[in-house]
Amino acid sequence: MLPFPELEKIAEPQSPAVEQAAAWWWWVGAVVLGLVVLGIIIGVLAGMFRRAAIPGVPGRPEKIALREIKALRRRAESLDAPAFGAALSEIIRTFLHRRVGMLARFATTEEILGKARRAEVAPPPPMVTAFTDVLEGCDALKFSSSTAVTRDGLLAGAESALKAVSAALKQPVTAAPPSSGPALTDATAS
Repeated sequence: MLPFPELEKIAEPQSPAVEQAAAWWWWVGAVVLGLVVLGIIIGVLAGMFRRAAIPGVPGRPEKIALREIKALRRRAESLDAPAFGAALSEIIRTFLHRRVGMLARFATTEEILGKARRAEVAPPPPMVTAFTDVLEGCDALKFSSSTAVTRDGLLAGAESALKAVSAALKQPVTAAPPSSGPALTDATAS
C-alpha cells in the first residue's frame, strides 16, 4: 500500500463579502415576512371574533323635527322666502311621513289636509289639521311674493303643532265599549 502523503495545512477557501451580506439580508427579509404573516393572521382572527356593528335606533321623529326646526331658525336669515318655505315644509312633511305614516313628502298640501280628497281615499288623520296653518304659510312663501307670513310665526306654529301632536300620540287611546245593539226586553222578545 502506498503511504498517504502528509499534508501540512489545508487552507479554507475565502468567501467573498457579498455572500456574507446576502445571508444577513436573507434573515432580515424572513423576519419581516414572518411579522407580516403574523399580522394578517391576527387581523383575520380579530375580525372573526369582533361583534357585528348594529346601527343605532333612529331618534324619535318629534325630536328630530324639533332639532331641524332649531337649525332652520339659526339659518333663517340667510335663506330667501321660497327656500325657507320649502325647508320648513320638508321638515313637517318628513315628520308626518315618519310619525303618522302618511306619504306627505309626495303629496300636495291640499292632498295632505284632505281638501283635494277623492271619494275612495280615506281622510287624513285628525292630527294633521294641527299643521294646516304652517303648511299653508309655507306654500304662501314658496309660491307667492306675499310678505304677510312671518318666518318666526311659522317656526313657532310648527313647534307648537309638533308638541301638540306628540302629546296627543303619547296618550293612550281609550276604546268605547262595544255596543250590542238595542237591548231586548221580555216584551219585545215575545
